[in-house]
Amino acid sequence: MKKLTLILLALTTTLACTPKPKNHVADWKLIGLLPIPAGFTESIGVSGAFSGFIGDKLIIAGGANFPYAPVIEGGAKEFYRDIFVFDINSDNTLSHVGSGQLPKKLATGHTVSVGDSLYFIGGENKDGDSATIYSITLNENTPLVTEVATLPFTFAAGAAVVKDNVLYLAGGRQNKKSSNKLHTFNLNTKESISLADIPGEPRVQMPYLLANNKFYIFNGLGSLTLVDSYAYDLDNNTWSALANSSLENIPYTVGGGAAVPLSADEILILGGVNKQVFDDAITQLGSLKGAELEAFRQDYFNRSPEQFNFSTNQMVYNTTKNQWYSVGTIPFYGGAGPFPVLVKDGMVWHVSGEIKAGVRTPEVHAGLISQKK
Repeated sequence: MKKLTLILLALTTTLACTPKPKNHVADWKLIGLLPIPAGFTESIGVSGAFSGFIGDKLIIAGGANFPYAPVIEGGAKEFYRDIFVFDINSDNTLSHVGSGQLPKKLATGHTVSVGDSLYFIGGENKDGDSATIYSITLNENTPLVTEVATLPFTFAAGAAVVKDNVLYLAGGRQNKKSSNKLHTFNLNTKESISLADIPGEPRVQMPYLLANNKFYIFNGLGSLTLVDSYAYDLDNNTWSALANSSLENIPYTVGGGAAVPLSADEILILGGVNKQVFDDAITQLGSLKGAELEAFRQDYFNRSPEQFNFSTNQMVYNTTKNQWYSVGTIPFYGGAGPFPVLVKDGMVWHVSGEIKAGVRTPEVHAGLISQKK
């Protein structure tokens, strides 16, 4: 009887400590497709696009895909300059209302919003990684692009947020190497300062967010997929470790996904690679040789999106309880790559992205932030 009482007490304590989810995203709808990029005859989607809102206009720019042939057949990766401007209609569908061009082809960079401008930071193309920062404004529906600064290092596939015209740039590839460095870059003075390193190993393609004056870094991709996460306190230049990401007590990565605020103390992360599939691929591709390597490559790159099983969970990190949980799933393929996820006026926007290795989707979905019953 005493043992049973202890078990019931432990179960009650666990249930009491588990936060009740406040919100989730419901009523997901396919609201549009990315337009056909200049010089091509169809839209197959991109990963690593720049994205953001200027007023009520949605901006999607750049990105990369494999338009010529599948990766397993040696298809070359293509990068894009296109800037697309969209109106959001009353039924939340998209209308393509304007276009422009970046000065160069770019993907896997970073976007921050400052006033009525978006800043596109770094990225990569066939020539390598970039250190350039562009400002994007709108003249009605026409995007205007201005080069505003050059970072003292190239920067791609990392994390970038802004506060008081100061950029905080973390992880990713810095000077072509996977990094755990954190720097500031002042958009006014153009001064850069090195701050405390992200704990743990260098990482790329991690969801991130600025909330409550903390710079959150979730998981990412390192030597394998990562499940550790950290928060940087902007006031005291210190990192604190967060609970490792898990689902039903099993390690679960959101590396390759994207984060947006869901409520005052809930951060929503959508997408991300499948930990088991991706870890096995990294191991096999790094260890096999000859015919065994080629056989694995043929099997891996010919798998279906269902077999890649990118995350469709609406993963939530609760900043108050320091806990992870799922608040349901999305009714379409999960993304990776990275890919844009945006929030505005109670809606979450899930834009294009990779749905399996080498394959993107042109689909744009939107869902309504709803109270969790």
